[in-house]
Amino acid sequence: MFEIQLKRLVKIYIPLTLAIIVLSSTIYHHLTIPIPSSVPLITFLTYDILVVLFVAPLLYHCLKAMGTVPGLLFFFTVSFFVGGLEALWVFLGKLGILGDAYDYSMGGLWFLGIPFYIALGWFIWVYVFYFLVKQLWPQASSVKVACLCGLLALCIDIWMDPAVVNSSLVSDSPNVWNWAQTNAPKILTVPLYNFIGWFLTTATVVYVYEISWARVKTIYQASHPFRQIFTRLAAGWIIFVVGTKIIQIALDLLLPNLNLWPLGLDAGERLTVVKIALLVIVPVLIATCLVAAIRRALREKESRKDIWLVLGFAAPLGVNLQMVYALQLAFPGTFLIYLVVFPLLLPLGMLWRYLTRPVQTSAPDEVSSAIFDPERAAG
Repeated sequence: MFEIQLKRLVKIYIPLTLAIIVLSSTIYHHLTIPIPSSVPLITFLTYDILVVLFVAPLLYHCLKAMGTVPGLLFFFTVSFFVGGLEALWVFLGKLGILGDAYDYSMGGLWFLGIPFYIALGWFIWVYVFYFLVKQLWPQASSVKVACLCGLLALCIDIWMDPAVVNSSLVSDSPNVWNWAQTNAPKILTVPLYNFIGWFLTTATVVYVYEISWARVKTIYQASHPFRQIFTRLAAGWIIFVVGTKIIQIALDLLLPNLNLWPLGLDAGERLTVVKIALLVIVPVLIATCLVAAIRRALREKESRKDIWLVLGFAAPLGVNLQMVYALQLAFPGTFLIYLVVFPLLLPLGMLWRYLTRPVQTSAPDEVSSAIFDPERAAG
């Protein structure tokens, strides 16, 4: 009986609820903040289209690797948790409760107070990291899994944030989002506590999923499994907001007005040979992972889905890569390339390690997958 309810939840009720929220949020947003007549509509829809294209191969891989029901549960848990958390953060920031506020300037479809592609985009990173950690360390505890995923998310944010919040410096398009100008300590114009927030957000949502839905025995032993996960998600929101606020206050007091490597101060310097060589590292690593995925797929039929894993992960990296290139060429004296290249060595190295290890054959079912559930595999 519970299995039938679970399938209805993830295949009917949650998608319907998500559609209603997105539709109503989109209508409300564009009625209150009309799209400027000088900006083409396609500009506001660009990120929506791109993120859907990025998410599609990873969602396909997720459903194949984890099974339909666990995969959809993971997808909706991440989207609702992080989307709701970001919307709450933006709302509280506008009220002045959180101090440093930010707002989004681009988006066709909206989820509460944020563009819908933001909620979807988090699935890209969280799923890839969760999958790799569970594959490379299948016996790791929920806390270790959450912390490792948070560390990988931190690496991605160091790569991504400085570029997307300064894209207007090298293009006619507005920044994807904008930070309020305050005395918060910053690195490459991004508040320092934002990087900490990425770690905590990812670690929290992964931990909530791990202790709620990741293991089928946990689901069946719970007397009210649906109420349980929503309660834990709410607790995660509260803990995150309070914890991040404490960190923010501490950083503001200890390092006021710190601004390491502001992009605009180094525009007159030349691009060195070392930096040019560093610019090539990420594309080479991405290409290496794609070749490894193709070779593995040719050897093992079970591994064909991993091509979609690499493509879904590499595509957003490629889009951000061109922003990094543009900023580095415009401001060659900055340390941008050093900060954004070396953190990516960890997630790309883990992806390559997974693609070059022996294939584990384990067919997922409709409730749980042995790959993601060591207890079920052992049983």
